[in-house]
Amino acid sequence: MTDNYGYNNNELAIAWTNLGFVQKSLFGKRVKTILDSLNGQINFHTLTALMGPSGAGKTTLLKCVNMRSNSNLTADTQMFVNKYTDLRTCFIMQSSDEHILKGLTVSLCDDFEPLDINGNFDHNLNVRRILSELLLEDCADTCVQTCSGGEQKRLTVGLELVQQNKPNLMCIDEPTSGLDSNAAELVIQCLRELSERHRMAIVTSIHQPNSLLLSMFDQLYVLSKGGHCVFAGRP
Repeated sequence: MTDNYGYNNNELAIAWTNLGFVQKSLFGKRVKTILDSLNGQINFHTLTALMGPSGAGKTTLLKCVNMRSNSNLTADTQMFVNKYTDLRTCFIMQSSDEHILKGLTVSLCDDFEPLDINGNFDHNLNVRRILSELLLEDCADTCVQTCSGGEQKRLTVGLELVQQNKPNLMCIDEPTSGLDSNAAELVIQCLRELSERHRMAIVTSIHQPNSLLLSMFDQLYVLSKGGHCVFAGRP
């Protein structure tokens, strides 16, 4: 269920109470609890890490926050959105191959994104700004398949930002997966700056970050096995 949040909070993007998610069989029989009675909220201008061991339900919660997995929510789940701001969501999967267009350069990938623009929107200027914000200017003319893993991860984020109406709730599954520590820190630093600059709520699942990476997040939401929240707050 989605409704207006009960508090007068302009910075709140989305919140949930008693969020439960069950895995069901083909005939609808309850089989396994993935998320169990979770409470939490995500604010604009923040970068939030979803953490926990493998199988704790991080990706499932990420999809619930993105409103992509509502069919298996339990009956007492309540989801609330900001009543002052239209929520525009996007979901970035773990594999960059699901998003980028091979054979094109980095800048052409952005140019080929579908657009809904008016006459006052300078698309080329917007692309240049996004490439700059994601530190991709030096590889703008490089074919995407020859870019480094970190560059490809940042490009997948950029592809979501070339629209005139940019998403303000971005959910990213394991953006640092497969990257070395330096590349991972660069990705997270770019995400943090985007959240601040564009009034975005960015939520990422992340596995075993180092202490420096952890300190870059504004909020942590930690799950244990069985889908229980064991910590929610600042690093």
